[in-house]
Amino acid sequence: MKKLSLIIGVLSSSIAIAQVGISTSNPQSTLDITAKNATGSTTSVDGLLVPRVDRQRAQSMKSIQTSTLIYINNISTGTQTGTAIYVDAVGYYFYDGAAWVKLHSPDNVAPIGNSLNIYNSNGTLTGNRTVSQADKTLAFTSTATTGTNHFSIDDNTLSVNTVNNRIGFGTTNPNGIVDISVDNKGENTENDFYFGGYGTSKNPAMIFRSASGTEAAPGNLNMDDDIGSIYFAPRANGNFNTTFGSGIISKYRGNGITVLTDLSLRTSNQERLRIDENGNVGVGTSSPQTKLHVISANTPNSYRYNLIDAPSTNGNGVILALRNTSPLATGNMSLLGFTNSGTTSGGANWAIGSIRTGTSTTNGNLEDFYFGNSTGGTLVERFRIKGDTGNMGVGTSTPQRRLHVNGGLQITNELNVGGNATTAGNAGNAGQILTSSGAGAAPVWKDAAAAQSEVNIADVKFHYINVNSRDNGTYTLDATNGPNYTIWVSRPRSSGTDVNLPAPETQQRRTINIIAAGDGSDNYPVKVNQPLYITDSQSISQIPAGKRVTLLASNTFGARWYVIMKDF
Repeated sequence: MKKLSLIIGVLSSSIAIAQVGISTSNPQSTLDITAKNATGSTTSVDGLLVPRVDRQRAQSMKSIQTSTLIYINNISTGTQTGTAIYVDAVGYYFYDGAAWVKLHSPDNVAPIGNSLNIYNSNGTLTGNRTVSQADKTLAFTSTATTGTNHFSIDDNTLSVNTVNNRIGFGTTNPNGIVDISVDNKGENTENDFYFGGYGTSKNPAMIFRSASGTEAAPGNLNMDDDIGSIYFAPRANGNFNTTFGSGIISKYRGNGITVLTDLSLRTSNQERLRIDENGNVGVGTSSPQTKLHVISANTPNSYRYNLIDAPSTNGNGVILALRNTSPLATGNMSLLGFTNSGTTSGGANWAIGSIRTGTSTTNGNLEDFYFGNSTGGTLVERFRIKGDTGNMGVGTSTPQRRLHVNGGLQITNELNVGGNATTAGNAGNAGQILTSSGAGAAPVWKDAAAAQSEVNIADVKFHYINVNSRDNGTYTLDATNGPNYTIWVSRPRSSGTDVNLPAPETQQRRTINIIAAGDGSDNYPVKVNQPLYITDSQSISQIPAGKRVTLLASNTFGARWYVIMKDF
């Protein structure tokens, strides 16, 4: 009774001052329990034992005060329902007014407070949160073997497929390492992808890197290895087919040491354009030989390589410009070449374009239009139009008239003179001759008699030769003789040649009259040693007795003697 009274007295006095101390005479709180042996190696037990119950007992309690503390020592009894809904392991629990809540985890880890957390329950964030990692890492791991959406933000805003190591933006089922999809979000900017760079980070880039080996031990690429591709795949026939769409592909063209690459453009599963490692551009070929190399498909409609249209308004033209940017120098060329020598030919057999005639910066006047060809060596000039005068030269680079021909000139049809921009001019009548009208005026066609009547006889001198061929044989006109000879054959031979004319190519513009006289009884014609051309297809070889011809040696219209006048 004395001990009990003492305890009651102590408690009564402690209650009076609202603080109770056990093993201490100076309690610091409502209940202050001080260990008997706060230090040292004694084996006696210090501590506080709270009531120990099983889950069934905790589940059966009624009228529980908030903050009541118990220790669940057995969860094989009762069920995880009601006030024991969170009781799933042995450990300390406190009552929060609605249920028993775990005080700490059973695995002796740091206290985590309320067991209702993101690891075992859904919830709502009640405020802004910041995770400071300091020098620690934050990792999410998954052992999933099925499914596609193992980590996500707002469902499909960001979705991670850990089974296939894929990331989806706008989709929970990514088809590749990164899959970005926009599903009916609107037009324009809702479908666009931006790569921004500002200040010292301007000029953002998208880089495709390729190597053999592994990421930890990458190796050099081999010739023709793909470096990267961008494909455009429309949906057709029930699927997306990147192989038969369009694409941009880069291949490695080096030897494992050199950094050489090419780039190809494909449409409808066919390569259309290739830029090789040297910067050559090929259209229709994957191995261009020059800066621009075009090969057509073997179809009739594919032989037109370029079609350039002018704007659909008046006064516009189409110009394909070739410019030589070398320093100005006489002889510089800017040419368009043509050849039929095959795909391996490096040069042009024919070329047209501009040739420089001086070093002044003046445009136009010092640029002639040029035609030339090559048979394996350098180009040989064939035709030129002067830039300052518009004169055209054939066989000459310095034409003196609107048309200057250095060499023979053949006319197989009519020769028109006079006329203007809308009329063809006069072709003359049969038997007429062309006479000069003087400098600056067009020549005119005239009848032979009228033309002869206008000739100033004093200005035309003929050397006269009388030939009696019957007695003296054939007469040969010396090629060195002067021009304008009249040969009178008084007695032509009955057979053989009466007059041997020199080769016409040595007698340029030489004029000869041949008169066949005869003696009235023989009536033999005068015979010459070569054809006398009336036209390109009609010629004579003899002059009837009593008749005459006037001949002109011409090398311009072919090396021939031409009949410019006859009276038969």
